Amino acid sequence: MDKNSPSQGLLLSRNFLILTSSSIALQVVGFIVTILIAKNLGPEEFGTYNLIFYLIGIFSVLGMFGLTQVIIREVARDPAKLSLYFSSSTFIRIIFTLASCLCLYLFLIIFKRDIASPLFCLVMFCLLFQASIMDTQQSIFFGQQQMGIPSMISLVSRFSWVFLVLIFLYFHHLDVLSVIITLIFSQCLNIMASHLFLKNNFRKSLFVSFNKKFLLRLIRDAWPFLILGILSIFSGNFGKVLLSIFRGDRELGFFSVADKLQLPLFLTAVALANSLYPILSKKYQQDISRFTDLSYRAFKYNVSIFLPCCFLIAFNSKEIVNLFFGGAYLESCSTLSIFIFNAGFVASFFIIGTILAAMDQARAIMLLALASAVINSILFYIFAGLYGALGLAVAYILGHIINISYHCYVLKRLLRKLPIWSMIFKPLAVSFLAVVPMFFKNMINFILLVPFCLILYLVLLVLLRVIDDYDKQIALAIIQQKMPWLWKIKINSSSFKA
Repeated sequence: MDKNSPSQGLLLSRNFLILTSSSIALQVVGFIVTILIAKNLGPEEFGTYNLIFYLIGIFSVLGMFGLTQVIIREVARDPAKLSLYFSSSTFIRIIFTLASCLCLYLFLIIFKRDIASPLFCLVMFCLLFQASIMDTQQSIFFGQQQMGIPSMISLVSRFSWVFLVLIFLYFHHLDVLSVIITLIFSQCLNIMASHLFLKNNFRKSLFVSFNKKFLLRLIRDAWPFLILGILSIFSGNFGKVLLSIFRGDRELGFFSVADKLQLPLFLTAVALANSLYPILSKKYQQDISRFTDLSYRAFKYNVSIFLPCCFLIAFNSKEIVNLFFGGAYLESCSTLSIFIFNAGFVASFFIIGTILAAMDQARAIMLLALASAVINSILFYIFAGLYGALGLAVAYILGHIINISYHCYVLKRLLRKLPIWSMIFKPLAVSFLAVVPMFFKNMINFILLVPFCLILYLVLLVLLRVIDDYDKQIALAIIQQKMPWLWKIKINSSSFKA
């Protein structure tokens, strides 16, 4: 091994910092542009604008065919075959992206004829192909451990998009179509720059011949990730598209404001979970007790951080919406007050998923994703149609409460020494203590909300007590270690009874 080469830990830390910092920069720039677009389009057109991206997010899952993880893994293992993986994965994705374009067109004809014009269809097809190509290029870079190059290219292309949007805004020609076309142009620059970097690094043609056997192997390796991607649709963007179909794009515009405001917490949860995965994977192979302790602490501190943030935003939703998006979107306040807790629950789900992935429990992850998809789909269909944006927010949180119960149960069955009760109890206690000072400015809100918080707290405790077969011996061991004074009282009382 070369002494000058960076250690694995240093390389991991560097890649994580690059990805996290670039993601934050991209989201900050994107959030500023979103505010400008929302204020100029209005709720209805802003809803149409977001619907396009929700649809792209859904139908691009088929076009990408779950090849992202496969490309990263195989290029990292055998960099010499980079051109072979690039050519074959590009061929597969072109075929399935064509299929996803056809599915998207049929969906628009049946459910959303108002945006099924030839020009709108064309720009959406372009976005689907661009998403597929950019993901292939980024996966190649990630497989080569070159996270900085795609991050820098994405940042430059995003700034070019901002510049074009500001030009259209200056000349008062900003509408949904102009925003999408400027985005397509900036993403074309991204694709061309990435291709030049890849070609320069590899110093060979990126397109080589491949055989049928190799294609079938890639498809076989990718289909589990495709299934997971399809299942994730029903827990994510599916509900937002249903809201547009049932209640119109105006309601979707109000919901999208809440969605954008909870995005920073959501992305932070993703970054934290991704950073934990290699550490947990290593500890699971080396020391199971240390793995259990790390899992417990990761869950506890993660939730303890996210829940107070969610409460803070929920109780100041009106001021936050008015500050960023203006008075036209004040109907989003109640939706934000509920939907912001989506980020807190997502943080928990990501930690549980990371723990299960580190334990190589692919089957458990698949079954949990299937159950979540079924439960969320039913709730989205009922609540989005009846109550609009607010109902959809309630459906998300209600689905999370139901889903977190059996997620914790499965985790407890697989890792019996994990103190689920303590993992949930302590973060909730910290969160409610953090909430109290926020209400001194408005005693009426405090009086109204405390009973609701207590009822919700009791419901969660009862639910967790029912689904958590907590081992009494483990509980006693925790009391003996954490609260020796209580253990002495127990011993003395036992002696007195004897």
